[in-house]
Order: sequence, then C-alpha cells, then structure tokens
Amino acid sequence: MNNQQIITLVKKVRQNVQDKIHQQDGTIKLLDVSFPIEINDLYVDVNVLNEPKNYYHGGIEDLLNNSQDYHQDFERLGLSERQKREGGIEKVKNSQKLMVLGKPGSGKTTFLKQIIIECNKGNLLTHYVPILIKLRDIIKWEKRHNNFTVQNYIIWYFRNHSQAEIQTLMEKGKFLILLDGLDEVSIENQDKIVDEVDYFIEEYGNNRIIISSRILAQKRQFNNFSYIEIADFNENQIITFVNKYFLTLFNQEDEETVQKKAEYFLEQLGSGENQQIRDLVVTPILLTLTCKIFADTEKFYSKRHHLYEKALEILFSKWDETKGINRCAEQIYYHLTINEKQYLLAYIAYQKFKKDQYILFEKEELLKYISEYFEQKLNKSINEKDSQLILDSIVIQQSLLVERANCIYSFSHLSFMEYFTAIYCINNDVNNLLTLQVKNFKSSSLFYKWHHVLIFMSGMLSNSNCFLLQMKHKIDNLVSGHNKIQDFLNWLNIKSKSIDTNLKPSAIRAFYLGLEIKTRQPQLSCAIDSELEPIKKIAVEIDMAFDKFCNILPKFDYEEYFYHTNDKRTILQLKDMIIDFNLLRNFDRAYCETFPDVITNDRDFDLFPIISFIKSNFLEQKLSIELEKINTELDTLCSPFDHIRMERNKKSNNSDFLEIMRERHNNIDIWKSWWINNGKNFLERLRKILIENRDICHDWNFTEKEKHLLSYYYNLNYLLIHCLSNYATVTNTIKQQIEETLLLPISEIEKNSYVIESSLELSPNSMQKEENQIFISYSQKDKDWLDKLKIMIKPLIKNNKISYWDDTQIVPGSIWKDEINQALDSATVAILMVSPHFLASDFIIDHELPPLLKASEERGLKILWLYISECLYEETEIKKYQAVHQINSPLDSLNDSELNKVLKDIAHKIKKASNNP
Repeated sequence: MNNQQIITLVKKVRQNVQDKIHQQDGTIKLLDVSFPIEINDLYVDVNVLNEPKNYYHGGIEDLLNNSQDYHQDFERLGLSERQKREGGIEKVKNSQKLMVLGKPGSGKTTFLKQIIIECNKGNLLTHYVPILIKLRDIIKWEKRHNNFTVQNYIIWYFRNHSQAEIQTLMEKGKFLILLDGLDEVSIENQDKIVDEVDYFIEEYGNNRIIISSRILAQKRQFNNFSYIEIADFNENQIITFVNKYFLTLFNQEDEETVQKKAEYFLEQLGSGENQQIRDLVVTPILLTLTCKIFADTEKFYSKRHHLYEKALEILFSKWDETKGINRCAEQIYYHLTINEKQYLLAYIAYQKFKKDQYILFEKEELLKYISEYFEQKLNKSINEKDSQLILDSIVIQQSLLVERANCIYSFSHLSFMEYFTAIYCINNDVNNLLTLQVKNFKSSSLFYKWHHVLIFMSGMLSNSNCFLLQMKHKIDNLVSGHNKIQDFLNWLNIKSKSIDTNLKPSAIRAFYLGLEIKTRQPQLSCAIDSELEPIKKIAVEIDMAFDKFCNILPKFDYEEYFYHTNDKRTILQLKDMIIDFNLLRNFDRAYCETFPDVITNDRDFDLFPIISFIKSNFLEQKLSIELEKINTELDTLCSPFDHIRMERNKKSNNSDFLEIMRERHNNIDIWKSWWINNGKNFLERLRKILIENRDICHDWNFTEKEKHLLSYYYNLNYLLIHCLSNYATVTNTIKQQIEETLLLPISEIEKNSYVIESSLELSPNSMQKEENQIFISYSQKDKDWLDKLKIMIKPLIKNNKISYWDDTQIVPGSIWKDEINQALDSATVAILMVSPHFLASDFIIDHELPPLLKASEERGLKILWLYISECLYEETEIKKYQAVHQINSPLDSLNDSELNKVLKDIAHKIKKASNNP
C-alpha cells in the first residue's frame, strides 16, 4: 500500500470502531455510585512528572533542604513533587512510547480512557487507530481464543476488517495502543504477559504505545520508553473535580443548587480544622470517597479516623475488588491479615515518628523495622530478602509507603503516618506519649508534631474518659510549680467571676488568658462556649483597621454594633469583655509601636496610636478624672490633628486622606522629643488607670521562659477542648468536670476535689473495651448470619441484659491476639457459628478456637454453638459441646418464620447462659 492508501485505511478503521470505543471506554465507574459516568463529565486534566520520584538519587538532606519544620509544611520539603508539572495530554502528543506510573487510585486508567476518547473524537493523534487493552482481562480472553499475543488480540478486536489490513497498519506503525494495568495481571501470569508485551514492542515498535502500571510494580525496563508519573491533584484540579462531581451526582437538581453544595464542600475542606483531610484528597480515589461521604451527609465524618478507616478499606481491598483483581503478593505479606498489615504500618510509623527527623526513611531503616515487627509481634524471624519483598508489596499494593527518591521512603501522606502512630500508641504507649507531649514545651514544633496524633487517639477510643482526664492532669501539673503563673491563674479566676454574664466561667478565663499571651483570635474561649463567637468578628475588624489606617487605632463602637446585630442579648452579655478587649489591644499596640526602642530602629516615630487610644476609648468610658488630666497634657501636641479621626470617616478620596496623614508627620520631632522625656511615665499612668478601673493590664513580670510556657499551656488546653468537643467519646460528667476546672490554679482544683492521682495509669484495657459477656466466633463469609443473630438479640443489648464482642470491634491495626485475649478475659459465654466456612478458616481453627476451648476447660467459659449449615463438625473438638438448637435442621434449611422462632429460642438461651434474669 502507498501512503494515501494507508491514510484512507486508517480513516476507514477509525470510523468503523468509533461507536464501539465510545461504548466500551467512554464511561468510568465510581466507588459507591450505582451508575456509569461519562468520562468527559468528570475528567480533570492530568499533570505528570517527567521523572518518577524514585529515579532521583539525592539523599535525605537534599530532599529536606536542611529544614527543621517538617510538620508545618510537608509539601514544601519537596516530598510530593520536586519537578515542574507538565500536562499529560501534551506529553502524549510528543512521545512515541510512554510508561505511565502512579499510586493506587491516581487516575491511570481514567487518563488512558481520556486519551482514547480524545483520539476517537479526532482531537488527538488523528492519524492513528486507537485501542485500549485491559491487561488483567487477557487471560480470560485467552481461555476463549487460545494463544494470546498482543498482535492476535488487536486482529481479533478489529475483526470486521481483514487480518491483512490490520497487519499492515501494525507494520506501518499506525496504531495508538494503550495497555492498561500491567500491575493488575495475576502474579502467576505476569511474566508471560510481560514477555509478550516486550516481544510486541520489539516487533512493532514503530506504533505509539502507552502502558500504565503502579509505581515499582514492574521491575523490567522497556526499551525506548519514557517513564512518567501522574502528579497529585493541585488546588485547581481539586476545585474542578469537586464541581464536576457534584454536577454529575446531582444531575436531577438545578445547577445553582448543586453549585452551592460544591462551594460548601470546598469551603469546609478549606477550613483549618480539616487540614488533614485536605492533605489526603490529592488523588482521585480519595477525593471521590470524601465527596461521596459529604454528598450523603453534608459533612465529613464526625470522627476523623472513620474517614481514614474507609480510605484504608479501599486501599487494602475494595478498590481491587471493584475491578475484579486478585493480587497474590509474596507469600509472607499475603498471609498476613489486614489487621496485621495495618499494625505493621503502625509499628513502622511510631518507631519513626518519635525521632527528631520523622519524615524520611532510609531503606535499611525500613527493612529493620519490618524485621523487628515480625520478630517482636508475630514471633517470626525473617531475612533481609523477605523484608524487601514485604516492603515492595506495601509500596505496590497500597502505596501507603512511597519511594521519594532512590532507596528513600516516606508515608504517602503525613496524616496516614499520624493515624498509624495513633493506633500504635493506643495499644502500647499512651502514658509515655502524654508525658512526652506535655513536658517538652520548649519545642513548639513538638506540639504541632503530636497534636494530630492525640486527636486521632481521642476519637478512636470507645471510652476516652481516662485518656482525657490524664491529659488534663498532666497539663495542670505543667504549670503547678510556677508561682507567677499560679498567681496569674488565680487572677483569671477572680476576673471571670466579676463579669456579669451567663457565659461559662472557663470560657471567660480562656478569653483573658488569650489577651495576655496576645493571640490574634479567641479560639479557646470560643471552643468552650460558642456564645463568644461575635468577639471573633470584632477581633478581625480591629486588626483590619490597624493595617488599613496605618496604625490609627479605631474605637470599636459596641453600641453601633449592638444596633445592627440580630443577637442583642449576646452582645449585651459580651459588653464588658468587648470593652476590655479593645482597651488591651489598643494599649498593647500603642506600647509596642511607641516605646523608646522603636525610635532607635530608624522607624517613623508615631504617638498618634496613644492619642487615638485615649480619645476613642477612655473618654467615652469616663474611667477616671486622672485620664482627663492626661488628655489635657496632650492637647497642645494633638490639637493640629484632632480632626483626623473625624475626617477619616468623611474622606472618601484616598489622596485627601493621605494629605492628612502627611500633615501629621510635619511635626514629628516634637512628638519624639515629648515621648523620650515623658513616654514611660505616660504609659505607666495609663496602666494604673486600667488596673484600678477595669482590673486589666497588670504587669506580671513574666520571664521569656514563662511567657513561652503560658502560650504552650494555652495551646495544650485548646487541644484538650478540641478533643473533648469534637472527637472523643466521653461521659457528660467527665466533660463537665474538665470544663469547670479548666485554667484554674492548682489550689482551686484541689478545692473542687478534682485531683487525678498521679499513679493513674492508662492502658488499652482501661480505655477501649467495656466488659463483654458474649464472645462471638464466626467466619467472615457467614457475616449475614452474624447480622441476623445480632438483630434478634438487640433488645437484650438495649436493656443491658447482655453485651457481646465480635471481631468487627477490633481497633483497626491492633494486634488481634491481644484483642481476642482481652475479649476472652471478660467473656462468660462464647458463641460459635459453625459452618463449612467456619471450619475451613485457618484463622479460626488456629487462633480463635484453641483459646476458647482452653478457657472453657480452665475457667468454665460456656460454649454455645449454632449449626449454620451442614459440615464436618464431628471431626473437630466442637462435637464435645452441646449445640444451642436441634442440629438435624441447620439454620440455612429453615424458612423465615421457622428461622425467627429458632433464633428467638437461641437468644433466650444466650441470656440464660450469661446469668441474667
């Protein structure tokens, strides 16, 4: 064929498969969405990195750039992307052969589908015939057609054309061949498929070929391929995806309503308290999960760790299940339970997180932690080769660990590392963690390093009473030996009682503590009592005025604010606090801006903040006659500028206002001279007036160390309240006790008989599980039967007649042996749900059943078993025990009414066995 004939044939083949491609590859399936999505309705332009991260050969020092602020700016350290991004489609246009690498759920398949759809529409590589081959489906195809080769598959796919025509196009290099999911081929077939792909590339390498795979999943390098990596979503991509997702999911609603939902989602995602979630949703799969949760509930999970549990469920199993993939990892890792895999990651996370440099691992360090885990926790000894295989499996299958540079690793997201660290701490090291967190106040980075771990822990615990009490005790003790701070806390207590309001006293104490340490926002007080929220707005208005008017300090007219607000009752309650807030802010600003050391720094000396401070606050409040005297002393200096405050509101023309400002500086030497001679005395007289009239502005003479300690004390209490109010499961009594004694001196805490003994020790047993009377053993494949039993016994549980435990209550990542032993220790009855699946479960037969039978022999644990379906129970120890119903009729042989009758009788027998009347 000549060139024109080839061009004509390409057009013919493209036209004949256009509808087929659109039908097969034009949609995608989202997690937990019941209908297919048109790819163009959701696709967001992909960015790529021109060199995968693990190709970089720099060391840890190069990656961190000598930064010590690891936690505050994880991305800035270059751990996410050191390279400039490039548009994925542009890269495809300019590349003959591409290997597209990416983490699980990073959008590799969607990217390839977008390429073939754009090519199919005539928008991309129009002189090529596109075909997308899902490599995981090849073995299925081979079973029907025999002798798989890429060549044979392409000929079969275009079977409406002659084999000679398709063969000619392959030889001429006129195909765009997309091979998706090289990592998704089962391990027993992987070498065969890779060999075949390699052979095809050698024979028909003049075609355009793009292959996708997870990072590190394929060790073999293909000749003449450019290796690229799909980049995480940036902010603009997240916004685009969210808007498209909500429009697609709510396509029956009007566009304006849907847009508001998307905007609300983005607003919540951008809030400070959701920083960890925002860090997490940089891949399509996790962003999709978060959007779906929010779309269903109009909020994120109330307990943050639930989102991470759901994300890990997807990464460990659900994502592959939805695609029909069964990965057989190397045998040691494959035979670990999901809990054991998560606890391995928890062990790795904690061992690293407690170090000063806690972000990056050398490969040798990771291999050491993996080996330690197997030896210490599983009583197995593994060699370095096994450790390497396990590390590769974690990177390939879940990408929770990623290779940031050659032989240098980190967790994929810092928040995953914090989550796994929290899991480890709950099960091992709670006391040491609290002691470390509270005592080491010298490093603010240490506080920010650990506070998300503590938040995770407070939410994970089924009962956080003991954990929060111990935290409160350690925070109080932090300042117990500092007399000046205790005096200050005593003043806080007295001041809070002098405010005529219905606000919580602890919120008032937090408000004045915040003023003392000069926080920009009263976060702690508002967290304790939401009635203080209006003060946040006031703080913002005052700070904006500082910046806008070049240090002219405004008065805050609370009466005007009161006039316009819808909540007059709240503002009346806050009146005294608003006045104090404005007075202290003005005083502090005047003091800082005009004290003599400012003059020596070649900055414009400005006394106007002092004058504005007096005229806009003191005169209106008529605090004392002495203030009038101070004001008279300043009249001579201020008279040329008295009109400025009035003019400020009248002048709309910026040039006129600036002219007034310039006039003020004409006599700057007079101001400087007066201040040098009189400034210090002037400020002390003002301070005295504030103390006598408002009981504020005391000079506590704190050292720098005490100031730092007080700020840290404030932050720790904010963390405590944050846990208490948002995440922890805590009784109302404990919550009330903690709030009422917050920010009190030790003497007052002791008066309230609120002393937590220092000998109080926290342990997983004391925090997590209540006493369980019923232990249920079952196969995961019989979970439907477990649910039926739980429904029948629910009234007994509600009436506190019985309580039960099953493995669904195991804390994610915890050591299953410890969990089972703990549950067994408090159990008086064990229920076995016997079936072929039950008896075929190595986990049950090797790890659950033996301790149950041993407990029955040694301490009289009652064993009741249900006969779910016919099986060889008589070949096991179970035959020694009495079934709880007639075994001549297994439960799966009964109709619904018969089953309910039998389950009701079983429930009564369970109640009786647990010794409840």
